[in-house]
Amino acid sequence: MSFMRTCAAVVAAGVLSLGASTAVAQETIDLKPKFEKGSETRYTLEAVRKSTTDVVDQPEVSGFQEDSKVLEFVVRVKEVTEEGGATVELEYLSVRESVKLPMESLEFDSAKPKEEDGDNPLAPMMRPVVGLTLTLQVDAAGKITSATGGDVLASALTYATEFGEQNSVKSLFGPLFSNGKNPATAAAGDTWTVAQSEGSVDEGGQFNFIVEHTLESIKDDRAEVKLKGRIETEPMPEDKPVRFVVELGTIEGRYTWDAKAGGLAAMVFHATFAGRSPETQKVQFSVKSDQTVTFTRKP
Repeated sequence: MSFMRTCAAVVAAGVLSLGASTAVAQETIDLKPKFEKGSETRYTLEAVRKSTTDVVDQPEVSGFQEDSKVLEFVVRVKEVTEEGGATVELEYLSVRESVKLPMESLEFDSAKPKEEDGDNPLAPMMRPVVGLTLTLQVDAAGKITSATGGDVLASALTYATEFGEQNSVKSLFGPLFSNGKNPATAAAGDTWTVAQSEGSVDEGGQFNFIVEHTLESIKDDRAEVKLKGRIETEPMPEDKPVRFVVELGTIEGRYTWDAKAGGLAAMVFHATFAGRSPETQKVQFSVKSDQTVTFTRKP
């Protein structure tokens, strides 16, 4: 299960106050998404994950890893339904990937000519991302109900599958269209909680993500929202084995919601995660992970 996917699943998070210096205060704001046929919006996604894995008596599979991604993409509204939902295309324009492992470092930049890929092991995973267009169905509340077109990444291994696999796409890009506020009207000081689950009992564990959104201020049709949340595991039935124990799981961040445009203007969230294998498991291991994800809408 992708760490980026699970963190982004519940976070419509943001960074930076983008209001003008002559901002006009507002009492309330409408946080629902808006779609205009033919509109195009470009974003930059940056994600940095640092993790340490320790497997008892297996140093060859233990160690530190850092994975950094920078992804440029464009969102195009193709159709708008009478109910207020939309058919949206999301096209990946470029990608940069950097991986630091205990014994080596790898880099890939799609801006470089394909002829320079050579034997770079990241190239066959990341090159297919560029130019790929996904079709998203988004309902009136901003929820992505389906994401198709990413099957070509199924064989790209873990570094790229999250950009094509349907559930990963829904989780990762969901914050662009939805902040979880229902009803959508909010005032400064309001709080609301977004909860979502990943995994299942049959998969060996269900992870619950509970995030509180607090609307701190409203200026010039922009809402500045603070996030604070936690990651928990659902208790397993007695007849099901526990495969992982969460010892620490926190989420925090901020986002700016543009009410005039009806979408995310900017966001950043930071997640810290630590866990271990249950004591009854034969192979003992522990994992610590720290990740920051940022979305920035381009002019």
